[in-house]
Amino acid sequence: MCAQFTADSGPRPHGFLTVHPLAHRLHATGDQLRRAYPGWDAAMAAKSRIDPHPVFRNTLFDTYRPRS
Repeated sequence: MCAQFTADSGPRPHGFLTVHPLAHRLHATGDQLRRAYPGWDAAMAAKSRIDPHPVFRNTLFDTYRPRS
C-alpha cells in the first residue's frame, strides 16, 4: 500500500518520510500544520480508510488527527 502513496511523489531524502520541523514540535496550530503539509487532509482521509480503528498511531497523528 505504501507504494501507492509514494509512487508519484519522487525520491525522499530520508527514505519513506521527509523530516520537517513540525513533526518534532507539536505546538503548531492546525493551520500551521496544513500550510507545512498541504496534503495532510488527503493523507488523513486515506489513513482513515486504510486504518479505520486507529491502530497505527503516533504523537503527531494523535495531536492533529481529524476529530469526528
